[in-house]
Amino acid sequence: MAGRVMLFIDGGNFEGSCRSIGEHLTHQIDFDKLSSALVRHSNGDSYQGTYFYCSYRPKMMGLPGEEIEKINKKLRFYDALQFKTGYTVRKFRRKVRSETCDQCGKITTFTIEKGVDSNLVADLLTLAWEDAFDIAVVLSDDADMGAAIDYLKRKGKKVFHASFPRLQHGQEIRKLCFGLIDLESILPEITTQNPREAAAHI
Repeated sequence: MAGRVMLFIDGGNFEGSCRSIGEHLTHQIDFDKLSSALVRHSNGDSYQGTYFYCSYRPKMMGLPGEEIEKINKKLRFYDALQFKTGYTVRKFRRKVRSETCDQCGKITTFTIEKGVDSNLVADLLTLAWEDAFDIAVVLSDDADMGAAIDYLKRKGKKVFHASFPRLQHGQEIRKLCFGLIDLESILPEITTQNPREAAAHI
């Protein structure tokens, strides 16, 4: 049964999976092609948009110049992604945390992601309630999404899990979804070999 398709992408999760599949794969993903391919492989007949969730490191004092440039490059990518057809990008600043070693007293500073998973689930449920789609394609391996997916199933919505099955991530989500879209099997449909195009990607 065809229907209106909406995509929900956990950007950090997707990037990590791509890196596990191939060192340069993150630079070859064409996000316009990705959205078109996912609509086709979910048997939908119309594209209703993509919600992309991501986080970024704050520019803390003391960071070397090359690290600052990595952050700036990532932010430029997120800004460019908003101009892709149908894309809504939700950015979240990572939270800074510090821990002190009980034995040596050394302070370690790190960042943690906050807001990505909860906002993805909130949008998934809200947009389903508003009847904005018939089919959702989720690119996330977070098991905490299970309850939301189960709810959508009971409301008559179809949810597809798009992932790289050989990584064996997101098994709990896959069990709940209507179907699986194997991203590795459709790589020719969602990647580009053009270096100039790839430069604008993750």
